[in-house]
Amino acid sequence: MMHFSATKALSFVLLISTTCTVHGQLINEYQPNPPGGDPSNVQVELKGTPGQSFTGCFISIECDLLTFAGNVDRIAEVSGTFDSNGLLVDTIPDLENPSHIAVLLDASCASLVASTSLSTGSPASSFSLPALDAIGVPDSAGDVSNCIPSNHISGFSGGNHFAYTGDEPRLVFRDGNTNDWYAINDPDRGVVYDINGASHDPSEFDTDPTAGTDTFGQKNPSTTTSAPTDVSAGGNGDPHFKVSCGFFDYLLLSG
Repeated sequence: MMHFSATKALSFVLLISTTCTVHGQLINEYQPNPPGGDPSNVQVELKGTPGQSFTGCFISIECDLLTFAGNVDRIAEVSGTFDSNGLLVDTIPDLENPSHIAVLLDASCASLVASTSLSTGSPASSFSLPALDAIGVPDSAGDVSNCIPSNHISGFSGGNHFAYTGDEPRLVFRDGNTNDWYAINDPDRGVVYDINGASHDPSEFDTDPTAGTDTFGQKNPSTTTSAPTDVSAGGNGDPHFKVSCGFFDYLLLSG
């Protein structure tokens, strides 16, 4: 697969057109099961191009084998403008606790309801959904294989899913530089889990991920001191950034 460095990719884009823009929206941080009682609303943080406005739809898909696995459980509009750090934080109604799959869709909820009849209580696979990113969060080992996004979203091969971390995560977030996924349980017991369920000490990060409840609106903790040189979503999240230059579209993928 073709491999670009950030410097070469940027130079290439500038030679093609001065109006090129980088597109790519990711789920960056949210609370699958906030501490304490279930709140009425929760925050969700997206990651994208600084200064770019965005309107999308955030849904959750039930992936608990004991309930209505595969059904759409929540539908909520997300919108705003990515700040100078490429972050957008919005408030949505509380999600059903894991096991679930959080999905970011590239269209307003209203337009999806109108065009696909998107609704709660129906199998997600029955709708044609323009998914940008997705992350599965199981609350038991038996639910892991059922929380794979591509099993429930027709035509979508991206996204990722956590291994069972031993409990319900109170927070999941992407590394601030690499975009790798991490989870923090409740109680956290001083441990951070990666996408594969391996445990990490908070000291491996530049700031303690277990301190406080979240880092919404701020750069997430990172295990590295600088961003990777590849122009991509990076890490273990499948989505990529798409560079659009007029009628040219170039996909810059990490090898």
